[in-house]
Amino acid sequence: MIDFYEYIDDYMEGVLDAEMRQAFEEAMKQDTSLRTAVDNYPEAKKLAEGLLELDLMETLENARTSESTAKVVTMDTSQPKPRSSRTRPWMVAASIAALLTIAYIGFQDASGSSDFDQIWRTEYVKPLDPNATKTTEQPASPFNAGKYFFALNDFEEAEKWFTEALNIGSNPSEISEIQYWLGHSYMNQKKWDQAKTALQKSNHPEAARNLALIDKLR
Repeated sequence: MIDFYEYIDDYMEGVLDAEMRQAFEEAMKQDTSLRTAVDNYPEAKKLAEGLLELDLMETLENARTSESTAKVVTMDTSQPKPRSSRTRPWMVAASIAALLTIAYIGFQDASGSSDFDQIWRTEYVKPLDPNATKTTEQPASPFNAGKYFFALNDFEEAEKWFTEALNIGSNPSEISEIQYWLGHSYMNQKKWDQAKTALQKSNHPEAARNLALIDKLR
């Protein structure tokens, strides 16, 4: 049996082959925890990279201490061995677990209702663009900028960029897609009226399902 959690990194980086990517996405539909882990991956990876940086600093400090106490230190032993550029899997996993715990507590406080929380966690599906966080540089377009901040769960900032994208957009298909993402930005801020207005202007295949979900959540 495939442990898809081990492939989150590869999925987000877009390096899975077509067959494995399809299997991963099917697994997300069945496993809400896996989907939540993917949704929170950008923040978790940032946290994990911070832990890795601390770990590397400790390694360097230990190396300097060893160098100062050793009688003879060669070039090979005075330098820490290079580590893989990929974030350690256990750090990402631990970071995701920490973020999910914090998010759960925060969401419980914000909603004040276990029914609300249950519906949200089991029925809401956050839109995902695996390319949204591949670079920390400013994305080229307002729409991509919105998706970038949305992936980081900065929904207020994403809303601003999606609104700007609508103001300059002219392609009906793209405008429909922007409205869909804008609707999700509003949903995650519990701006239900604005979310309904945006989703009603989108012909995205999931728009109707999310409109029905809003009615259940309000």
